[in-house]
Amino acid sequence: SIKIVSIFIVNIMENTATIAVAIDKRRQKVDGTFPLKLRITFRKERQYISIDESVSLADWDKLKTASVRGEQLKKLKIKITAIEHKAQLILSTMGVFTFRRFIELYNGKSANAAVSRKVINYFQTFVDNLLDEGRIKSAWGFNGALNSLRQYAGTNLYFEDITPAFLKKYEDALLKKGLKPGSTGFYTTSIRTIFNAAIADGIVSKDFYPFGRKKYQPLKSVNVKKALPLADIMKIIHYTPQDPQGKEAFARDLWVFSYLCNGMNVKDICNLKYSNIDGDRLTFMRQKTANKLRSNPRLIQAYLPPIAQEIIGRWGQKPCLPNTYIFPFYNDEQSALQKAVKTNNTVNTINRLMKQIRAELGISKHITTYTARHSFSTVLKRSGASIEYISESLGHTNTIITEVYLASFEDDTRKEMSKRLLGE
Repeated sequence: SIKIVSIFIVNIMENTATIAVAIDKRRQKVDGTFPLKLRITFRKERQYISIDESVSLADWDKLKTASVRGEQLKKLKIKITAIEHKAQLILSTMGVFTFRRFIELYNGKSANAAVSRKVINYFQTFVDNLLDEGRIKSAWGFNGALNSLRQYAGTNLYFEDITPAFLKKYEDALLKKGLKPGSTGFYTTSIRTIFNAAIADGIVSKDFYPFGRKKYQPLKSVNVKKALPLADIMKIIHYTPQDPQGKEAFARDLWVFSYLCNGMNVKDICNLKYSNIDGDRLTFMRQKTANKLRSNPRLIQAYLPPIAQEIIGRWGQKPCLPNTYIFPFYNDEQSALQKAVKTNNTVNTINRLMKQIRAELGISKHITTYTARHSFSTVLKRSGASIEYISESLGHTNTIITEVYLASFEDDTRKEMSKRLLGE
């Protein structure tokens, strides 16, 4: 059994945590003494922190008296009192209790419990970590969500303040400002990611989790079909730019290359090296999912048709050495941030020039780099390819994600199906 010197009880959000220095009579040392430990009890669960002291049972009884005699015991009594007051102070300032968080604070791993519990501070640390990991685009996205939340709620927001009602009011405010449901959903989904991370780090109790059924669920944008009909795609492929060596020609070729090579996104195109090519086969890893699939990397294989090989021949860097980037965007001296900026600028340039080509060709639908990816998957679907094959080609982790990419049939197809209903 463990006897207690004193107990401090702290009520925290209807939960009770107790702390006490106790003697552990289960572990007698060689010299006959027993270790003293700080015992923390929460919801019938106990954890202990050593205080690097041990006493005999007789001295333990003396420590419980009002007047302690002997210099050594007096010093120990003062130390025990100081430890218990330190623990009490931590409990009174940390807000929501978790064992992990309490132990971190007790051991001095966080100088200020209140600061660490502030959402904006934790959010900023999360963004900084993404930047340190080289996940620049993700960091940009989360930073946008951070700025939006800071503008709405200020800097003194605590995780316990984020309730379903708070999130609904925040959502309404964003929509009132004119944000689209997709952007609004991204911002609140980002808060969910931060909340989950804070729970894992022991910053906030999962009892305060505001997301889920009968709580708050982020908005989901309605999927706008971005795929082009095959006829429009062929117009783009056969389009003749005024300057075959100009920017417009390069943008068109990159769009076509993406379409033909599994809907590869621009970041992956920029990252290609000649070592990724083996004859008429292209093997690469999606940079978007590389971090998630680090323990089980998934390589994507694409066939290089003659048109794609011609594009490489026109714009590929020379000499064609294995470690040379194929297209002139990246180099090994660039930082992750510089590569991210280059990718973003390249996407914007392609989209701007494809808009001009769209006008020249009289295509009604918008054309972006994203359209190439959607068109790749949709054309394959209409050609009879299985969803499993399309999913593998796109590098998706499951076929549910692939379904999002698959657009509906063209208007002509729907009209034809409708006629069949009338026996025409």
